[in-house]
Amino acid sequence: MVADELREAYRGLDDAIRRVVEVLGEDDSIVVEWIVCFASQRIKDGTSLTLTDFVVDPDNDAPYYRLMGLVEHINLQLRKQALEGEEE
Repeated sequence: MVADELREAYRGLDDAIRRVVEVLGEDDSIVVEWIVCFASQRIKDGTSLTLTDFVVDPDNDAPYYRLMGLVEHINLQLRKQALEGEEE
């Protein structure tokens, strides 16, 4: 049951990513890999704990060097924006 729900959630995430690319006007692009990084806040017994994690497209067998390159590229873009004061 959980596996089916997770598979459906990943499908929804993939659809959402592809829709965002389309809305950004990059409809002539093909999404080849994706990674979603996120943070969640958990409060248990009055204690707040921030958890960070990431999810990778489970249907994509991209090698780790491509996924790590994607993360590094985004990291560099964020650093550049921060230095230039262009928060989005």
